[in-house]
Amino acid sequence: MLEETAALLSGNDRAALLEITGRTPLPKPADHKGSGDTDMFEIDLSPVIVRAIIETVEDATSRGRRTPRSTKIGGFAAAWRELRDWQGKHV
Repeated sequence: MLEETAALLSGNDRAALLEITGRTPLPKPADHKGSGDTDMFEIDLSPVIVRAIIETVEDATSRGRRTPRSTKIGGFAAAWRELRDWQGKHV
């Protein structure tokens, strides 16, 4: 989802998200299956960038945009809103 979201972004927001995907992924739980496409990363983006990502993804969804690998991106916005909500309680 991170690389797919990055495909919707530009500038510094895109660069910040791609920098995260270039890091070493978190260890996968023993019951986790999947290739590198299912790698998980610690997301340490500022709340300002997260809000910008949500706005961009919501706008892209409303316009019917797609990414190179995903035709349905509506779930991306929900995932980013979850991160925003978590940051609101922990940051």
